[in-house]
Amino acid sequence: MAVVLTNNATSLLAAAIAAEDTTLSVTNSDAGKYPNPGAGQWFPLTIVDNAGNMEIVKATARNGAIITIERAQEGTTAKAFAAGARVDLRATIGALNDIGAKTVAESEIRTSAPSDEDFIVGVGAGSASVFKMAVSVFKSALTTIFYDKTEINNIVKGTMDGRAYPRRVGGGALNFNWSGKSGNPTWLWGFKTGDGVEGQDMFVYSPGQLSVNYASSAGNANSVGGQTQAQIWAQIENRAAAFANDRKNACVTDTRFAGYVEGISGAHSVEWWNPPSGYVATAHRKAVSNSYVSNIAYRQPQIYIANIGWRAFGGW
Repeated sequence: MAVVLTNNATSLLAAAIAAEDTTLSVTNSDAGKYPNPGAGQWFPLTIVDNAGNMEIVKATARNGAIITIERAQEGTTAKAFAAGARVDLRATIGALNDIGAKTVAESEIRTSAPSDEDFIVGVGAGSASVFKMAVSVFKSALTTIFYDKTEINNIVKGTMDGRAYPRRVGGGALNFNWSGKSGNPTWLWGFKTGDGVEGQDMFVYSPGQLSVNYASSAGNANSVGGQTQAQIWAQIENRAAAFANDRKNACVTDTRFAGYVEGISGAHSVEWWNPPSGYVATAHRKAVSNSYVSNIAYRQPQIYIANIGWRAFGGW
């Protein structure tokens, strides 16, 4: 028998029951809280009163608020209960054991291959619906997707028998050939031209058997515009050197102070004298005999750029 359960199903006895009664009634407003078991189904009930009397019963049917029960379950004794005693649907050991009995033990799992009459069970995509499919139907579906063992072997041997592979230009299946079977195990795929049809034959080549003569011959990869590799490399090196020299000639490579002007301040007077633009004071002399007489020397900071020459700092 299968256990059926609902959440929060609790009520009170609507009328007293004797120890031998096989039905009980709960409050009408609570009747819908309890399951309505079908054939072969049941749910556990625990009856308990304020005096601490308790009995577990098995409910096998419900007609509205009237529930059919089997008394004295799971080691309890049938008792008389007065109206108002609690009637709770609780998860009992008997109910849990019944649920656990539906779990298949590992030792009971069949390890042999399924027959065509067996079923595969699954859940529908995007839904909670459960489906079953005969193994014969499942195998038929797989054959439209995957190669069988014979076809896999044919592919490995290079025959491509029985499969619809890409067609060559002008119609007809591509011919599949192995090249260098005993050579390098690393392979390259390619097509071969022939018989007036481009890409007629498909080949798998060993890289060790490929020729590089074409790339080494005149007019191909080793020459461009009638120039040899040596000539091309010489041009590249010359242009690289010219670029490096150009960048070097644009750099400051030296500095100095040059030019000389002198300003004099007279005695007992305030005089201002401005040196030429770009000059900075580099020396100052004060007369010993007259503290009001000063000589100030100015010089010009200069930088050297290889392709320009000496220039005043800030004037280039």
